[in-house]
Amino acid sequence: MHATRRGAIPYRTKAALAALAGSALLAACALPELPAYDPTNNQRVEWLEQNWKPEDRAWYHHANQGTLTLLLPYNWFMALEQPKLTLFSEAPLLHDDEFLSRIGFILGQRSDYNPDGLPVGFARYQGTDPVSGKPIDGLGLTCAACHSGQLNYNGKAIGIDGGAASTDLFKLTEYLVASMFLTLELPGRFGRFVDRVLGAEHSDEAAKTLKAEFKDEFEFVKKQVELLKGNDPHNVAEGYARLDALNRIGNQVFSVEQNLDPANYAALTAPVAYPHIWDTSWFEWVQYDASIMQPMVRNAGEALGVLAAVNMTNQDKPLWASSVNYENIHWMESMLAGLGEDFDSTIEPYRAKAFQGLHAPRWPEEILGPIDQAKATQGEALYQELCQGCHLPPVGSEAFWSDRHWTKTYTPLAQSRNPDLQDTPTNCGDSFEFRWHLLRVPIIPVAKVGTDPAQAEVLRERTVSTPAFLQIASDNFGLALGEVVENVNDHWYASQGHTGPDKSWWEGERPNCLQEPLAYKARPLDGVWATPPFLHNGSVPSIYHLLSPVAERPATFYLGSKEYDPVRLGYRHDRAEGLFELDTSKPGNHNGGHEFNHGKGQGIIGRRLSEPERWALVEYLKTI
Repeated sequence: MHATRRGAIPYRTKAALAALAGSALLAACALPELPAYDPTNNQRVEWLEQNWKPEDRAWYHHANQGTLTLLLPYNWFMALEQPKLTLFSEAPLLHDDEFLSRIGFILGQRSDYNPDGLPVGFARYQGTDPVSGKPIDGLGLTCAACHSGQLNYNGKAIGIDGGAASTDLFKLTEYLVASMFLTLELPGRFGRFVDRVLGAEHSDEAAKTLKAEFKDEFEFVKKQVELLKGNDPHNVAEGYARLDALNRIGNQVFSVEQNLDPANYAALTAPVAYPHIWDTSWFEWVQYDASIMQPMVRNAGEALGVLAAVNMTNQDKPLWASSVNYENIHWMESMLAGLGEDFDSTIEPYRAKAFQGLHAPRWPEEILGPIDQAKATQGEALYQELCQGCHLPPVGSEAFWSDRHWTKTYTPLAQSRNPDLQDTPTNCGDSFEFRWHLLRVPIIPVAKVGTDPAQAEVLRERTVSTPAFLQIASDNFGLALGEVVENVNDHWYASQGHTGPDKSWWEGERPNCLQEPLAYKARPLDGVWATPPFLHNGSVPSIYHLLSPVAERPATFYLGSKEYDPVRLGYRHDRAEGLFELDTSKPGNHNGGHEFNHGKGQGIIGRRLSEPERWALVEYLKTI
């Protein structure tokens, strides 16, 4: 062998490095581009006043729900480098603020709840795996990750509690997998990872054990991404500001939790814009398709969907045991609703004629500019004429608190006068009484509103299979999911001794009532200006475009920028590097319906608006 001078690299080593670099380059090239760095995203966020104390907000932003969304131990995630091709130098860490802000996350602040300064919605979980019984120290997304919004304007970052996120979770997962791959492949990178996880004085044996565990986890995560990506021609890309929440929950519960059963893995066909959640605690029905009644079923189901662990396979351990943090979920719901631990019915909003808890944000004139009051007055009359028949009178008005909009009695949709709702599948029985008055949010058939039907069809049309020992009665996705979540909840209630009225209190005093209408609910529009993009599937970029005929709405536009347009009321949506192109010609992305136009027909809900009338309505919606 020829001697080499100090620092020179032998030929064979160069060849090996070239091969490694080649495979790593292929992995890096396959990654989707990220938007250009926007320094506004990394400024301190100015959260609007929404009736929450700063300490409540800090807790909500990072409260653990028992989720393990990031699929890795906490210290592994904190030790990973970004998937950049740096052969002999250190890459920035994956949890870097700038990187995660380009995925769409909101800058977090260091606090007792968030000592490492991770973005809003990141929460550490320390507990026990209900399947293996082994300890877990993981990292998951919590409620605030999807239900907190940020609007940038003139260099200021405005925070909206309970608002709509602008993240791209699939990009996060792809970058996570690429980071793990390059950690294994690039020279020196795994060594740096080991030093961060184990400390510089670790033993060779400990490093060897960690590498074996890391490889196993990499294969598991990669398989999940392959399933999520899939080759199904029906897959609809989610992109920024959207998530196919129902199908993802179904995939997690019926496939991942059943040993990655591919037969139960469905294509992502129905992305929706992240919904805002102020007022929702008091709706009779939640979800875009008005399918779920009970708060705990909704919230525990959401936790399972973002990877809370549940035992549905190991019969040697308690079935239905989970990592779901019920105390925190219940307290989040209480904060949103404005109810104390005693659930005092005397402060229900119907009696007080005011929502407690989280309020809708008010238009910040000092940041976004003054409201044209003359135009707003014109818009108010138009709202009464064209909008409040479905979306109800403004929340601040006396008419909103009328008996006709609030109910203590559940009545099945099958008993409605609307023929489009009378065949709605449901597990509900006959009428029953609620403990409190709930807001009777109008449920509008797809046949009338004319918007994309994909999300409303998911619960009704998807089927799943489950092992016989789980004793799930239905193969209908919606009803089976409701049964699974109820079993998980009941296991926890029994383990804590919660029965009778005590159990009902945890359930929000509502039964696990489910329905599957081909319809969408028309919620109140307080704070709607702060919730782009619009329609349930995020297929319309601004309120101005939503008030325009379908032919005048953008057929394609781009999501991923948080820069706000205070004129049209939406995100700026011009083409730019790394943004997501939303093509409204694809099923699941259609931007039709909810149309003000001449004539009659499916999806035309009101007369055509003149240009001045559209601007007047836009101005009025800033005021409510």
